[in-house]
Amino acid sequence: MREVKNNKAKGNTKITILIIILGAILIGAAAFGGYVLASKASSNASAEKEGNKQEIKEDVHQAGEFLVNLADPNGKRYLKTTIVLAFDVSNKDLKEELENKNDAVRDSIISVLRTKKVGDLSTATGPEELKKEIIARVNSILGKGRLSSVYYNDFVIQ
Repeated sequence: MREVKNNKAKGNTKITILIIILGAILIGAAAFGGYVLASKASSNASAEKEGNKQEIKEDVHQAGEFLVNLADPNGKRYLKTTIVLAFDVSNKDLKEELENKNDAVRDSIISVLRTKKVGDLSTATGPEELKKEIIARVNSILGKGRLSSVYYNDFVIQ
């Protein structure tokens, strides 16, 4: 009688182990399936975003290198940067205007740069906000078109 109970106990243990293994395989398969579906969804979304973007061809004007004192109270900090102004490649008049008004463009950029403090430029969004200000200031003196972007070739605060 005792042997029969041992055999039943061994049989129940094997069945329990088998159920646990099958359950683990089922959970792993479900997790893998979810991962694959999520990957496809995110790749489709990014493909749609890329498809919606129109490629804008830009021409550039080298505004040059700028070395300015920052507006900090102690006055010992400065910014050294090289700025490139970008605009739509089809606007040849704007390219000529930027070349003719280079001194005024540089002066307006220097005016914007000199108002900044180290704290303004040290944040994550500081340089991007500066780009927006430069675009607005330079666009205000242009008559034949508008800038689309500003790029930094270098950006050093010391």
